[in-house]
Amino acid sequence: MLSISLIRIRDNRCAQWEINALTKRSLGRIIGRQLVQFEAMQGQAVVPVRLMAMWAAAFQALNTDCAVNIVDTPAEALHLWDTDIAVFFMDACNATKTLAQAETCIKLNMRTIIASGAPEIYRKYTSHADEIEWCSIDIHETAKILDVADTLDVSRLIPAFHATTVGDYCPYFVPVSLANIESGAPRTVDEILAEIRTLRETGILTDDKRLIFDSPFDEATSTHMLLELASQFVTLEISWCAWLPAITDLRIIAQLRRSGLILACLGKTINFNTLMHDSTAREISAKSVSQLKTRGIAVVAEFIVGDTNAQRDMENAQHIIKSGVDVPIVTIYTPVPEMREFTELFESGRIISTDWSRYNGDHIVYQTNRNVLDIERQCAEMQNELNSGFSILARLLTPSIRQIAMWKNSTISAAESTALRLALATSARRNVQYPKKTQLKMLSDVVLVGKY
Repeated sequence: MLSISLIRIRDNRCAQWEINALTKRSLGRIIGRQLVQFEAMQGQAVVPVRLMAMWAAAFQALNTDCAVNIVDTPAEALHLWDTDIAVFFMDACNATKTLAQAETCIKLNMRTIIASGAPEIYRKYTSHADEIEWCSIDIHETAKILDVADTLDVSRLIPAFHATTVGDYCPYFVPVSLANIESGAPRTVDEILAEIRTLRETGILTDDKRLIFDSPFDEATSTHMLLELASQFVTLEISWCAWLPAITDLRIIAQLRRSGLILACLGKTINFNTLMHDSTAREISAKSVSQLKTRGIAVVAEFIVGDTNAQRDMENAQHIIKSGVDVPIVTIYTPVPEMREFTELFESGRIISTDWSRYNGDHIVYQTNRNVLDIERQCAEMQNELNSGFSILARLLTPSIRQIAMWKNSTISAAESTALRLALATSARRNVQYPKKTQLKMLSDVVLVGKY
């Protein structure tokens, strides 16, 4: 039987947050599950795992005599002993580690493929570029890899989450895309509902899992699609989450809440059929946050700081966060190789760093007239302020966090409820190096625990 591994190299969360190993072992069973749900909200795993799950389904549809394994893991935990074909999905901020692992596979005489939206860029940074096979992230690449006729009926593919061994993400969230994986056009409500029914029938979507939807379209299209779905969800008893435009109409928000919406992610578009780079910033308004909170919907908001008006962007973010954002995320605009903006900057010689570890939202990687270090330091100071003990406790006490602890049609223990609220309140915490680490050692050791 042919063995295929679909791999994304990511950060080691435990190392990133300096979590004490003993604490992790002793409290992980209580807190791990709750933390994972809100880590996934930030897109750390949902997007690539959804795409890899579709590729897994495609491989199995084209060749029934193959075993597909999805691996979303830190580089140091990667084991590919019984793999015939290793397919790496490129993640910009972990590109160096991904290339290193791919080179190791080449040395082991393993067929090695890198799926990326910018192979011409990444191949310049490996000495094994000619030995590695390069392809796009188009799902029809699976037929080329297997060297078989492309007979895929993509409309009938159901993401093969059963191939996922991650255990940290998809067992608690089932991502469903509003977009057609081939054309990118909006799917019909019937198509989406049919996928949800199949996910239930196959045991992938169960009562203890949550649906999460992307939002790859403009505000009007996304809102219209979600409202149509919401009208069907009212009787289905489904708890769900979604990336949303900045909706301010209370009637629309009330309808979404009645249908089971428990958490809204604001600030950018997301497409589950692509990798992380395929997103654009969206406006976030204080009114939208406030209106969502009045209906008990928790809010994740990602603010992107540009180099041109960095001070204004940060002041605007602080103003909106005060209106009740539960999980604020502040990042610096980072063009990655898959983006058109990167190509323009690269060709004009304005990319100042190809140290891929700096492509994580904490650094400016292109030439600008502004003081780069000042912008990085100001953003880090803001992030550290948001991660202070006072800020986290303030978010912990907000009504929406208290309400979201009790999932719709689900009963959890008091300990799990408290752990979930703590996880949501602290899930924006990142290891920011400028100017100093967050002074929240005790809470981080107790709360930031998961199966990473």
